[in-house]
Amino acid sequence: LEVVYDASLEIRGSIVFSTMLVILVFIPLFALHGIEGRLFAPLGVAYIVSILASLIVSLTVTPVLGSLMLGNTRAVEREHDGLLLRMLKGIATPIIRLSCHPFINTVALLLVVAAVGGSALLLTRLGNDFLPPFDEGVAQVNVFLPPGSSLEQSNRVSEMVDTAFRRHFQDKEHPKGLVQSFVRRSGRAEMDEHAEGVNVTEYVVTLNPESGVSRADALATLRGELKEIPGIEYEAEQPIAHLISHMLTGVTAQIAIKIYGDDLDVLRQKSQEIKSAIQNVPGMAPPVVEPQQLIPQLRIELDRERLAQYGVTPGFVNEFIQTAMHGTEVSSILDGQRKFDLVVRLDDRYRTDFANLHRLSL
Repeated sequence: LEVVYDASLEIRGSIVFSTMLVILVFIPLFALHGIEGRLFAPLGVAYIVSILASLIVSLTVTPVLGSLMLGNTRAVEREHDGLLLRMLKGIATPIIRLSCHPFINTVALLLVVAAVGGSALLLTRLGNDFLPPFDEGVAQVNVFLPPGSSLEQSNRVSEMVDTAFRRHFQDKEHPKGLVQSFVRRSGRAEMDEHAEGVNVTEYVVTLNPESGVSRADALATLRGELKEIPGIEYEAEQPIAHLISHMLTGVTAQIAIKIYGDDLDVLRQKSQEIKSAIQNVPGMAPPVVEPQQLIPQLRIELDRERLAQYGVTPGFVNEFIQTAMHGTEVSSILDGQRKFDLVVRLDDRYRTDFANLHRLSL
């Protein structure tokens, strides 16, 4: 037992020091942001936890097992070291003696300081991207019209965008054309996780891999075509990158500038000023101000005393108005493999005329 204890005590410091050194190497992973942070931070946690667990096992379980399995052994003392140990000592002894010389220590210290200073200077000039941008071979182009624009207006503008994209089609005469195909849709349903009005049109453009054009140049070409169309805002990126950015940050861009205040007109003015200030920054895509649409709000105040006279609760009235204006699901209809919700509500012509609400009978 004493032999096992002395052996474990001899290497304990080295094991702890080497383990802490490896953990320090993985700590910078937790400073990563965005998708790379989400990918590599859990891996860093798993590795650090596993290596700490192995450290605890080596300091506790291993000596105990050694004392049990090697309980009848004795330490063997030799007058001379083995061949391998003599070779290692012969190589290491001159190096250790040389490193203990004051002049060598000074030179080594200066080299370390210079290396650390050079690394710090180099760090200030490096970028902060950990993963290269995805090359999906597909571009997503979003075209924004002013809020409140009708579907007919979106279709007219989309026809202009279609014509611009067709100029880069791949065909027999232009085998190096940039665009293989594209599809578009205007707006998304109300219950969609990314609901949009019909004033927003999404294009998914399949790029030609044989065009010889890089991803960045292809996106720049598509943006250049949209510059000629008046009255629209646009952005061009890749679908997966767009989705990941929206999931991680809640916005559809890599950089978002948020302005806070209680005056909507001032906020809109400042947003346009910021857009004008940053739109000429090198390497930046055309900035887009998030389109906003003012939605009318109807505030209904209930006369609780009169409701009490008729034995009606405010909650019942709220549910009644919600059913009339928004609708309530009361059943489901099965059509083969498809299922449709049966919703009860007022006709559209009555739901848009708020002046007739007082005519509703409970």
